Amino acid sequence: VALVTAAEDLRSAALSISGADPDGPVTAKVILRLNDDDPELGDEGYRLTGGPDEVIVESKTVIGGMYGLYHITGDIGARYIHPEQSVFPVNGQVRLPAYGRATIHVPHYPLRGFHEHTQHPTVMSDYFLRPGDESFRNGVSNYIRWVARNRQNRMTFHMLNTVDLDAWVPY
Repeated sequence: VALVTAAEDLRSAALSISGADPDGPVTAKVILRLNDDDPELGDEGYRLTGGPDEVIVESKTVIGGMYGLYHITGDIGARYIHPEQSVFPVNGQVRLPAYGRATIHVPHYPLRGFHEHTQHPTVMSDYFLRPGDESFRNGVSNYIRWVARNRQNRMTFHMLNTVDLDAWVPY
């Protein structure tokens, strides 16, 4: 799911930025290679080579591959600045980046993410602590996707003792 979502986001961003016809010819491609024998990449790292007609993403894991796809998405101009707001600048000349020699990216920090304060009414306290409303579930899904798009790997929040755990656990 992570790779499919990242690939869909890359394609959607490229079409939005370039203004290209979604049914038009494919002019460039991104190839993902999973190689679990590469100790240099670690569990969340990736290597980018090639461009502008073909970029290869190599990683040991699906998560590393997802981060590599989102790296390319950012390099063509997409910005995921908020769970509910993405920015795609208009650039009819956009191309895949040219990475030349292998560019390796391994996270500097093992834990990267956000903590949402849910100890008093905020939007996120509704999203995380009220499982009965389907629109809240969509908000949580958007938040998790935003965390992944920004190559983060953690999210935390306070679970309040007023939450009905029997209703929350399946949510």
